[in-house]
Amino acid sequence: PGKVTGINLGVGDWVDFMQFDYSDHRGQVGGNARGGGKIPVSPHAGQTFTGLNMGFGSDLLLSVQVVMSNGSTAWLGNNKRKNAKVASAVMDPEYQLEGWSWRSSNDGILVVELSFRHSSKFPQGSGSSQPRDPAQRSPILIQ
Repeated sequence: PGKVTGINLGVGDWVDFMQFDYSDHRGQVGGNARGGGKIPVSPHAGQTFTGLNMGFGSDLLLSVQVVMSNGSTAWLGNNKRKNAKVASAVMDPEYQLEGWSWRSSNDGILVVELSFRHSSKFPQGSGSSQPRDPAQRSPILIQ
């Protein structure tokens, strides 16, 4: 765990996989890394991830709404399923997303657990030191 600086989602009809980038390393892929198209998400300078809203249906994670410290959001994945149950894990902007764990099947992610840390507990200036692979698509920047 550490300061989350980016989130990579593999999305199709559901969220096939999720991977967090931390200030000093890239995290492990959770779910089916061969499924869905990869979408990288990064906050604008000065913003942090403060939580996720997650839509579950048919026992799978269908969509993820990323929430930033300035209140901006973006839904990714199949958020149009009418019977999806939304689980919210959004903290006060003073808290930052620190890490996650999961349980998955061959299809995708079944269970998500998130951890948060108060921003005063992160070292000052802990930005991303992990260069992005230039072959990846440009990250979605949420304003």
